Amino acid sequence: MDTSQLERFIEFPIDFKGQQLVERISYVLITFGFIISLFFGFALQDITYSFYAFIPFVLLSIIIVLPSYPAYNKNPTVFLKRPVSKPINIEIN
Repeated sequence: MDTSQLERFIEFPIDFKGQQLVERISYVLITFGFIISLFFGFALQDITYSFYAFIPFVLLSIIIVLPSYPAYNKNPTVFLKRPVSKPINIEIN
């Protein structure tokens, strides 16, 4: 495996708008999972059930957020082209 392929496999590149979307999705999923697991643990009067109920929400958020899906790369960053440098001629008399 080439190093560029390995970097692509590990890095998961996304654009800035995709990062914003991922952040929003992760906050919503984790918050929703926390509230559901809190009520679940409170109803059963055991904190371990809260942890067990929260684990699927964390795994779901990892599955949704971590890979670089095409929806996260819809707005690629366009960089300016490098200007062509002109040679400088200096004459000393």
